Amino acid sequence: MTPVTSLVLRRMRAPLIALIVTYAIAILGLVLTPGMDEQGKIWHMGFFHGIYVASSTIVGIGSEAVILSDTQRAWVLLYVYPGVFAWMYTIGTMLAIVQDEGFKRVLAEGRFAKSVQRLREPFYIICGYGEIGRAMVTTLIVHNVRVVVMEENEERMDMIRVDNHRVQVPALCADVRDPQKLIEAGLRHSHCLGVIALTADEQTNLKIAIIVKSLHPEAKVICRCETEKVAANMLAFGTEHAIDPFHVFAERLSMALHAPGLYLLYDWLSGAQDADLTEPIYPPHGMWLLCGYGRFGKAIHQRLEKEDVSTIILEPEASLVEGLETGVVLGRGTDAPTLRQARIDLAAGVVAGTNTDENNLSIIMTARQLKPNLFIVARQNHQENRPLYEAVGADITMQTSDILARQIRVLLTAPLLITFFEYARKENNDWANITISRLAAVLQDSLPEVWSINLRCEDAYAVCFVISQGRRISISNLLQDPRARERQLSCVPLLMIRQGQVTLMPEDEDFLEIGDELLFCGDRGIALSMRSALTELHTLNYIMKVDEDPDGVVWSWFHRRFKKVERRSGARERVRV
Repeated sequence: MTPVTSLVLRRMRAPLIALIVTYAIAILGLVLTPGMDEQGKIWHMGFFHGIYVASSTIVGIGSEAVILSDTQRAWVLLYVYPGVFAWMYTIGTMLAIVQDEGFKRVLAEGRFAKSVQRLREPFYIICGYGEIGRAMVTTLIVHNVRVVVMEENEERMDMIRVDNHRVQVPALCADVRDPQKLIEAGLRHSHCLGVIALTADEQTNLKIAIIVKSLHPEAKVICRCETEKVAANMLAFGTEHAIDPFHVFAERLSMALHAPGLYLLYDWLSGAQDADLTEPIYPPHGMWLLCGYGRFGKAIHQRLEKEDVSTIILEPEASLVEGLETGVVLGRGTDAPTLRQARIDLAAGVVAGTNTDENNLSIIMTARQLKPNLFIVARQNHQENRPLYEAVGADITMQTSDILARQIRVLLTAPLLITFFEYARKENNDWANITISRLAAVLQDSLPEVWSINLRCEDAYAVCFVISQGRRISISNLLQDPRARERQLSCVPLLMIRQGQVTLMPEDEDFLEIGDELLFCGDRGIALSMRSALTELHTLNYIMKVDEDPDGVVWSWFHRRFKKVERRSGARERVRV
């Protein structure tokens, strides 16, 4: 018995008993009460006639088909009013059940469970539909990955109905820490790839990770965390990725300081596909003012110290800066005297990193009034305040949802990009600038699409077959347009991995082997064009200019006839000569 049926039967028990008892007494009285026909003969109703008369009279239809005696009419008058009240009681209870929040919740859970069970494609469970969860749902759907959403806040759940996704997104408003709810969301489903915990509470995310690894150890878990202690706890029992957005941004800022070209490359390759190409950023070297020494400020301070950048910290809470003997000014930084005390006249940049957007905006405006050419790094706490940060002209804006969305998007859709950046960090800024030049030569105005291919039989049948036959194929063959082989596809190879050996920016003339992994980036839609050359032998032969016999019977006959005519013409030409 389903929960919906159980709830309805439990709530409808008393009304149904009252209705059944009323009908039973009414039918029994009609059967026992004698009647008289037109000839004056006494008769008794059968049970079928009794049921008909009781049913028709109680609901107000009437019973003209049966002639009743005065005694029977008196009995009808006795039971018809209680019967009407019994129906009113039953209908009222039914309406109350339909409007009951508990019934709506059980009904929604039933529909949700059925929609999850019907999924026949790989999917991720996303816990939390805030700004970050919303961005992740959109990203995964764009990459043809199904999602299931769980969220505790009813108002956020309403946003799923407002967001008109091109595929159905099963969603449930429930406690994400409840193991049974996660099972209903498909945790043990054969197509479940993993769980992405994006709630604002890191302890909730920690419990989700524990539940997932306990019930489905093979599932991938990606969690948002805020402290190193919780991150270490998550990683200790098998969580694949524990992402701290503050540390991720601090690394990006460090990258921008010592390698602006690499920072721009990261921005292009990890950004959303529909966004425009961004311009390079060159943060100045010198002393920086760091306003706010919470978790964000500490992450930035650690990275700036590693880059040998001197900082002066502005923090109103003395307890947060205990142990820092020099370079500290007690104050918020929203007023000019505090900024002057911190020697803003000597500063190259300012980091507005408090947890309040109003304070950050005030710091930026005050600092710009005192020194207009300052480089500004701002922490944006709420998505709706984006126009304000754009208006004040922050050079780099840290938005938690954007940082997490970028990082998770790379992990799920192009994991080889993580390897690419690990090795790219070892290169100098000149290498990054050359790479950017190569990308800019083939890209349009929007950010590139990034995709990876694995040269194995199930993913690249045509290429593996050609290589197994002893033919040589190079990266340049994959870069040819399958619709017009004289034209090059607008894409660039970024990475090749062969037997654990990593090659950055491989040459187009490099030959391929079975088992190679390749990472490409290019204009949107190029990956689909390249896929046809990987999987379709006819397309690959066309690109490599290899003649092949037609498959069809009719076309094979025409092909043979054409070859015979061609040979005869050649023979005549030789005789004439």
